[in-house]
Amino acid sequence: MTRIEVTKKIDFSIKLMSETLSQFSSEPFFTRKNDKWSPAEQAQHLVLSIKPLQLAYRLPGFALRLLFGKMNRPTRTYEELLDKYHAKLETGATASAAYVPKQLKTGTTSEGVIVSLQIAHQQLLKKVENWKESDLDKYVLPHPLLGKISLREMLYFTDFHILHHNTLTKTIYLS
Repeated sequence: MTRIEVTKKIDFSIKLMSETLSQFSSEPFFTRKNDKWSPAEQAQHLVLSIKPLQLAYRLPGFALRLLFGKMNRPTRTYEELLDKYHAKLETGATASAAYVPKQLKTGTTSEGVIVSLQIAHQQLLKKVENWKESDLDKYVLPHPLLGKISLREMLYFTDFHILHHNTLTKTIYLS
């Protein structure tokens, strides 16, 4: 999948997540059900997970190489990476502490949470525009569950991570 294709896919997935989140009135938006993250916490988790990527895609390639090394295998397809992620989830893998939602500030609104989610992802996609197609397969980033993956694979992960949390939110709260 090309840079343009995957960024369009991420943009579409964020729109789907935003539409799902917009279906909630204020109280259910911030309330946990069956000890699962609330819709607000699902969104906050996605924002927390995107913040390090905003920095990483801002760095030049040589800095990424110094920090994390270089790619030593062919980039996986979207489907291959998705299969690897699902296998990790099946072993019981969960979000590490840095990506667990925090207590939201008093006065936070559902609209504010949704806008924060949209802005965070738009900022990332803007940074991705500056990368050459070939460089997305050349440099790696560490992923807490998947190990070192290429910049392109991280974009794949970003897309299906959004879709995963959209499905969770729908399944837990809208079924």
